[in-house]
Amino acid sequence: MGYRQLMEGYKYIVDFIYSPRHFYTRVITFLKNYSPPKRIDNTIQFCDIKAFFHSIWSLGIWGEERFYYWKTLLWTLLRRPSLFSVCVRLAIYGYHFRKVFEGGTKSLTRFNPTDERESRPNEGIFSPRSSKQKGREERGKGNEATSYTSADS
Repeated sequence: MGYRQLMEGYKYIVDFIYSPRHFYTRVITFLKNYSPPKRIDNTIQFCDIKAFFHSIWSLGIWGEERFYYWKTLLWTLLRRPSLFSVCVRLAIYGYHFRKVFEGGTKSLTRFNPTDERESRPNEGIFSPRSSKQKGREERGKGNEATSYTSADS
């Protein structure tokens, strides 16, 4: 399998899994079967309210998934109102995953497997040699007769 075919398949799977239609369908399926643990502390904090209104603005008004967002929120309010906060949280997670994989697939398509630097995974920032080792090598290059005192070691 070639690199291009692999990347196209990966992009197709990610687009399918995180498309709003399929993602929100899985959220509803999850909420149908989920039984939350008994919580002692159910307090709502300001950051929760802020996140909810931000999700309404970003997902319910401007987002491409606004139809599925409202459909899922209404379904949760009518059928499983105790799971409303879980529903909002999962909607935010879905948005995050879509954005992360959207950016990830763009960066992966720029990768050129024939590039010599990219095809050698043991070089660069993930080199087995640490920066301290590189610094020691640099210091020792110019002066072979360097004497080390006990303070240096």
